[in-house]
Parts: sequence; structure tokens; C-alpha cells
Amino acid sequence: MKKILFAFPVIALLAAGCSSLQNSKKDLGGGYSTEGSSIYVIDKCTSQSFESGECSYSTKKVTGADIKTFQTLSSSQQNDAYGFAKDKNYVYLLGQALANADAATFKNLGYGYFEDKNSIYFVNTRYFNAEASADSNLSAIVGANNGLPALAANDSSFVVYNQFAKDSRHVYYNGKIVSLADTSTFHKFNDCYFVDKNRIYVNTNLGIGQVVDIPTLKSVNGSCNYLKDKNFVYNYGQIVQGANPATFSPVQNDNKTVSSFSTDNNNVYVNNQLLPGADPKTFHSIGLGYFSDATHVWYQEIGIMLLTGVDPKTVNTNYNCNYITDKNGAYYDYEKFTKLEGSDSATFQEIPKTCYAKDKNQVYHLNQIITGADPATFVVIGNQEYSKDKNHVYKDDNHGVNIVPGADPNIFQPPQ
Repeated sequence: MKKILFAFPVIALLAAGCSSLQNSKKDLGGGYSTEGSSIYVIDKCTSQSFESGECSYSTKKVTGADIKTFQTLSSSQQNDAYGFAKDKNYVYLLGQALANADAATFKNLGYGYFEDKNSIYFVNTRYFNAEASADSNLSAIVGANNGLPALAANDSSFVVYNQFAKDSRHVYYNGKIVSLADTSTFHKFNDCYFVDKNRIYVNTNLGIGQVVDIPTLKSVNGSCNYLKDKNFVYNYGQIVQGANPATFSPVQNDNKTVSSFSTDNNNVYVNNQLLPGADPKTFHSIGLGYFSDATHVWYQEIGIMLLTGVDPKTVNTNYNCNYITDKNGAYYDYEKFTKLEGSDSATFQEIPKTCYAKDKNQVYHLNQIITGADPATFVVIGNQEYSKDKNHVYKDDNHGVNIVPGADPNIFQPPQ
């Protein structure tokens, strides 16, 4: 048998491979296809696009497969059954028949969980090395006996939530027993949390439960990630240190979604950390990722940036290309916050459908002041690579906007 080189389980990559199959083959999904009366499975990457990284895959025949009853088990919602299929006789993983799975009753339950009439199985294909061959992946999964490892006996009580699942004996997270969980009271609380009689659990901390006061536990203002009890506030299962549950409230973005900021009667918090110097009584969103209180302005992108010197009473964020203004002038805040020296906020305006701007004094492109440009006659021409005023033609050459030597603005036409 040829060695299987299989980028497992990167679905986009494998799906691209499927498109490379000969036209006479029918794609069944899940890495399988038919040609004539035979079933084939993706084998190895034979060529790879330099630009996209997508592979073209060869295939190998699935020995002994019954084409009339063959079906793939991958779900349109989940990618964790990729490579699984079955017919009337066998369950297959990457084309290899499994010795211990009952084909008649074998089902994909989602999130890596499977069942047949005898057992519950878990195969977490998401965390295998994508560079490893399918042979090594298969060996790691099925072992010397060529069978799926059983998670538990199937007693019909097994239910899958997502990475969390439970039966009458245990709660599981990614196929491992959550030893602290109380099985009889474990249930879904909302889209972010599970709870039992003692703890809350979230998917982001590998199923480790935080002890809380369950009788007083509730969502904060209907948010998913914030919970509170009589003692603490929790954000994705972690205590927001120092937060007062009685007065705690998430701060909404201007589109009414929950931001990373929150307040209580004493402080402002960003995620689970105190935001120094912020006033909870006046802190609010001013739009497009900007927040202010009575004396400060912050911008939230990858991190939280305090915009030193910006006046919160007159700040205007209603621009398209990372410009903001206040009574003191204009600023550009992408990657590095920059004051546009000499700018006049009263006359500052963006040039429509571009990232150029101008005021009565100057012309700007992003954080650059275009030296010598005349704002009264400046226009952008062509595809924004060129611009001109009464005196000069300018070109954006990836090193800034600069004068094109010798170009006459009265007759200049951008190259086609």
C-alpha cells in the first residue's frame, strides 16, 4: 500500500484536493470519491500551489468497500468526522476498515464523538499535526488492533453539547473525563457556559470548573460571557478581580454589542483587568472602537490605546480612514497614533471614497502631510495612485505621496 501523505484535518486544504480529481470521479465528500464501481480516498499531495498553498491530491482505492451502501459521515456543520465513512460491512477511517466498530449502528455525534450499539468513541482529529502522514495519524488513533479507542460503554444516556458531553457516569471534555463535574446536575446554562451544582465551565479553559455560588448565579444584563453571583463577577469563567456584582455592567459598543469594557460603581475594567484612571460614571462608547470618559479617550483595536491629549468633549470619530479630530486638530491612529501638526479641525474633511483628507491649510494621506500640496485645488485622479493640484502631480509609490518630477497638472492623465 502506498504511504498516505494527508494534511489532517485541514478541511479547506483537503476540499481543494477533491477538486483536482478526474472529471470521471464523483466527489462524495469527506475525502472520498467514486469512479466506476470503486471507492477512492485521498492519498497524498502531488502538487501544491505556490500562491494559495492548495494541494492537488492523488487517490487510492478503498479495498472491499461496497459502493451501493457506502456513505461518508462528515457533517456540514462539523469538520471532526472528515475521513470517516461506512458501508454495510465496515466503518472506515481514511479508507481503512476499523475492526471494532459496528457499521449498522455507527453514527457521528459531532465534535469528535461517535457511537455504535456497544460503545462511545472520541477521535479528536483537530489537534493532529497537519504535517504528519495519515499512516502515523491512523496508528496513533487505532493502534495495533486497528480499532477505535472506546470512551465508554453506550448506555443510551450519552449526550453531546459541543466539546462537552456526558452520560450517566461522567462529564467529558474533548473526550476526557472532567473529574470535578457533578454529572447529575451538569447542564448548559447559556451559549458560553455549562454549570453543575457547584461550578461553572467554559470551553476556553479546557473544562476546568470555577467554584461559584450557584443559587445566586445569573447572567449580567443578558450578556453571554459575563456572569455574577453574590460574591463575584465572572468573564469567561475567570473572576473579574475587585468588581462589585451589585453594580457591575458591561459597556455596549455603538452597535449595541457587548464591548471588552465594563464598569461598576468604583472602576472601569477591560476584559478582567482594571483600566487605570478611568471614570466609571462617565465612561461610554463614542463609536468605531473609541471610548471616553470626562477626561480621556481610548481606542480599542488589538490592544487598548490611551489617546493622550485628545479632548473627549470635542472628539469626532466619524471618519472612514482612521482619522479623528478634536478642538485642537486632526489625528491619525492606525498602528501609531499621530498628531497631524498644523491641522485645522474646523475645516478638516476626508476626500470622498479615498483615504486622503484636507483642511484649509494642508493635504493629508493617512499619517502623511503632503508637503506643498494646495488644498483648494487638490484632487485625486484615476485609481487613487495619482493626485494633483494647480502646481504639481503626485504619486503614491508605497513610500508616501510624492511629486512626479516634470509632470504638468494641466495636461496629465494617469497611465491606463
